[in-house]
Amino acid sequence: MAFEDPQLQKLVRVDLATKYPEVVLCVGKITFGEKAREKMPKNSKQDQKRILASAVCALLNSGGGVVKAEIENENYNLQRDEIGLDLQDIFRSLLLSPDLTKYLDFVQQDNNLLIFIKTWNSERAISIFSSAKPRICSLSSGLYAKSGASLSHMTPTEALLFLEEKQNKARRELKAGTPAKKRKTMDVEEDMHVVNNTVAELFSRDQLQKGETLNFAESGNVEFKHFSTDKFSTRVDEILPRYISGFANACGGYLWIGVDDNRVVQGFRSDDEGLKSLRKQISSVQEKLTIFHFCKSRYQHKIKYEYKIFEVYDEAVKHCGYVCAVKVEPFTCAVFSEDPQSWLVDSGTVKRLEANEWAEWVISADPDLSEFSETFKLELSVTDGPPRAKPVYSHQGLDNLDDLCEQLFPGTGKTVVALKVIEKIRNMFQCQQQEVLYICENQPLRDFVRKKNICQAVTRVAFMKDSYSDVKHIIIDEAQNFRDEKGDWYQKALDLTSSPELPEPGFLWIFLDYLQTTHCFSTGLPEPRRHDPVESLTKVVRNAKSIYCYLKDTMEEIVKNPTVDIPQERLQRLLSAATCAHGVEGHFEVVYMSDRIEIAKYVANHCHQYLKSGYSEKDIAILCNSSEEVETYRGILTKELRKSNILPRTMNGGLEEYTILDSFRRFSGLERMIVFGIIPHPIPMQHQVLKNILVSVASRANLKMHLLYETWDMGAARLYQ
Repeated sequence: MAFEDPQLQKLVRVDLATKYPEVVLCVGKITFGEKAREKMPKNSKQDQKRILASAVCALLNSGGGVVKAEIENENYNLQRDEIGLDLQDIFRSLLLSPDLTKYLDFVQQDNNLLIFIKTWNSERAISIFSSAKPRICSLSSGLYAKSGASLSHMTPTEALLFLEEKQNKARRELKAGTPAKKRKTMDVEEDMHVVNNTVAELFSRDQLQKGETLNFAESGNVEFKHFSTDKFSTRVDEILPRYISGFANACGGYLWIGVDDNRVVQGFRSDDEGLKSLRKQISSVQEKLTIFHFCKSRYQHKIKYEYKIFEVYDEAVKHCGYVCAVKVEPFTCAVFSEDPQSWLVDSGTVKRLEANEWAEWVISADPDLSEFSETFKLELSVTDGPPRAKPVYSHQGLDNLDDLCEQLFPGTGKTVVALKVIEKIRNMFQCQQQEVLYICENQPLRDFVRKKNICQAVTRVAFMKDSYSDVKHIIIDEAQNFRDEKGDWYQKALDLTSSPELPEPGFLWIFLDYLQTTHCFSTGLPEPRRHDPVESLTKVVRNAKSIYCYLKDTMEEIVKNPTVDIPQERLQRLLSAATCAHGVEGHFEVVYMSDRIEIAKYVANHCHQYLKSGYSEKDIAILCNSSEEVETYRGILTKELRKSNILPRTMNGGLEEYTILDSFRRFSGLERMIVFGIIPHPIPMQHQVLKNILVSVASRANLKMHLLYETWDMGAARLYQ
């Protein structure tokens, strides 16, 4: 781009005074229309195009919104002049579609052009024959690969396929159990056997002759470059990251600097200081590259390359210059030469994604929220959207709502929806962070929400202790597990959001799931008949299909034979409407074991297999019924898991980057790809809600769920069924 990202943040700003409910990005003055843009200076035209494209990209990746541009040229008319061919072209390359109206709507309003933007959608589910589209929108990928005689800058779609192929290959190798010594050899890819002996022989020489024609041509493993002396250092600085990463991402190869496209040795002139600078340029390339790892070696796994500077002599054997050759080994992981050109809106600014963050999102397979509430008319879904995508809603009936209960099916993502509601309220009413309060029952969930920096977040106990005079809107999550022993939390929340001191009533949203109730105490919730209005989420997108089937069967038993007070008819309707929104099969397993050491060995063996298959420690959670049970298992689990270099720990400040060992209650509302749930023997005192507890635990797993029962005989096992 023609400008650095700090400059972009100054040129593209969030409009805080907007009347629109969605994010509005102001991009300043832009010239529109083909005739007017043809008259522009080339650099100005490019800069405007990139500014506009980056703003559109940021909103596509952030759930949609509006780009507001001040029309720079006089007498412009959108219907007559359109926007300009170069702008149409860059939008098409951004959208990976010839049809701009699929995501963009253009409206002229006085001297402003407004672009209404929908959220990005990869559309993978449309057809198995259609080309893959990444889950995140980008102008470029930052990934290069040597292909034949040319260096290819991968398109975002090509980058997606490249990263998936690298990931699958790494998983196959790990799953096959490749010995560590051999895998280490594979990591550095040994010496290159991918290029012919002729090139290797030339690399072993000490000098070359000017005008000599090399007996090999450019190919997938060979590249020639020759630059004029005055631009030499600049051009070398440009090409080194691209070609070193390009060879590493392919089959390795040699970059020859000082040889022209006709294979003729030309050499380049340089003094000692210039050669010193060249050596420094080559040696420091590693610092400019970003490695996205699929292996377990991580920081120990680096690109391997070496270089050699040859003296060049003329026919009179007089020294007349140099040739530099860089030999690059093929690499198992992905190498970025630069950060992708991909942006999003983050904390009120437009942020460019770093390479590792971008790659994580591109290959992420976690299904996203696809449907919300009829109270907000859903204008577009986030299924197959970017990980930060949020639904785009129109304002429908919201003004008259100040107390809303959300009855949600396990696996629909209550906390995800709660966070979207908070973002929506803040956008619509221009609220400050301290004016929106999120309340939950457990500290880890509170810490997880706090890290989002979009609202205040407290536990119910803390809420009852303090006053919150600045609060206008309250979102309550996991309310089915609240208690009223510290006072009437519901009435306090209602009083705050309907205070006569507020210019208008605020919102009180309560998210709950009776089917995940984990205790028999009074919750402090109003009676179910007073839950009006009520909205429901019934499409499961957070759990694999096998887990969903277990959840639905168990919940049908709970509703058919209730042991605690629940709105039975309403839950029956909810269950009849429930569906699984995807076809990811996943894995669900119930195992009965006679002692805790056996359970610990089972967990350790499966964790070891998951790590070999490419999962990481942060994908795993081991959950026990209580904090006392956690301490009972900590020693024996730590001993068994140490063999796989896993140290399980309790939650501390949100979703940590390690394997979690914690209680059912503290992990409520959170989730992991892989969950082991340990059910104690004897059955807990509150056995009447055991099936609800099982639903709560099983719904914590996205992909793989292991329910492990302590039991001393099969008679006891039948009590769990």
